[in-house]
Order: sequence, then structure tokens, then C-alpha cells
Amino acid sequence: EKTTSEQTIAAQKTQLDRVQSEMKVLQQEMEHIRELHQSTQQDLETFARKNQKYAENLKTAVAKLKEFKHKNTTLQQQIETLTSTHKTQYDELMTQNTTLTQQHSEIAEKLNLLQQEYDGVSGEKDRHLQRVQELEQSDVDRTTKYDSLQQAFAAVQT
Repeated sequence: EKTTSEQTIAAQKTQLDRVQSEMKVLQQEMEHIRELHQSTQQDLETFARKNQKYAENLKTAVAKLKEFKHKNTTLQQQIETLTSTHKTQYDELMTQNTTLTQQHSEIAEKLNLLQQEYDGVSGEKDRHLQRVQELEQSDVDRTTKYDSLQQAFAAVQT
């Protein structure tokens, strides 16, 4: 029974090591996604600043349109080009941000499941270790009782 418990503990230790290794890999992946998410967030902030600058440029262009009606067609084409470019960049960044957020959620969910598995394996290991200690104590108790009986037998023989 003691050998079986030792084998069970060794198997659980191997499983625990595997789970810890997988958790480490997932944590590294989460950190990488967090970095990508932060980079995307910075890109969005840069885009917002560029967009604000664009809005200011647009106001200037409108004022110039009032002053120079004959340049109306050229300025309108420039505004449409800027709007299209910024809209495309914004849409791409939002798509990337959504994808990264989804990946982050999936990894967090995997990490949670691994943590639950780790907690279960760790609890089982603790129960088996406690059983081994009980068996060892029982072995000590039997040895002590055997020694006492031998002493009593030796005393009876003399």
C-alpha cells in the first residue's frame, strides 16, 4: 500500500510539473498579448492625436474655402483622402484591438482552468502525503508494540 501511494504521488508530481509548465507558457503568452494590447492602445492614442490634428486642419481648410472659392474642388478632394486614410487606419486598429482582447480572454480562461486543475492535483497530493504519514506512524506504532512484546516475552522466558 505504501509503494502504491508513492507511485501515485510520483505520478501526481509529474502531472503537477506539467501543469505548472503549461501555466508558465500561458503566462508568457498572456504577457505577450498584454504587450501587443498596450502597443495597440498606444497606436489608438496616436491615432486620436492625429485625428485631433486632422480636425484642426479641416477647420483651417474650411476657412480657406470661404476665402478662396476657386480652390474648392482641390481642397475637397484632399479632405476626402485624409478622411478615408484615417478611417481605414482606425478600422484596422479597432479590429486588431478586438482580436487581442478576445485572445486575452481565451488565455485568461485557459489559465483559470489550469489553475483549477493545479489546485485539484495539489489537494490530491496533500491527501496522499497525509495517508503516507498515517501509514508511517502506524508502522512506527506496530514496531513499538512488537518491541514491547519481545521484551515481555524475553522477561517471561527468564
